[in-house]
Amino acid sequence: WLPFRTARSSRHTVIGSSTRSSAPWGFHSEEKFLNQVIRIETIHSPLHILNKILTIENKLGRKRDIN
Repeated sequence: WLPFRTARSSRHTVIGSSTRSSAPWGFHSEEKFLNQVIRIETIHSPLHILNKILTIENKLGRKRDIN
């Protein structure tokens, strides 16, 4: 892992690691997973942040169907 990067605005502070790829886990896939650790300081609730992340994943075409 590389050192964390930090971004600040008037409402949020985000600290994130570099991206790391790993083999799929739990099902077969030809694609690797992309993983990153982030820390967010914000005025928003955890549920609000989760809903934003799920909306972004949906717009990017993520499917959560596991057979």
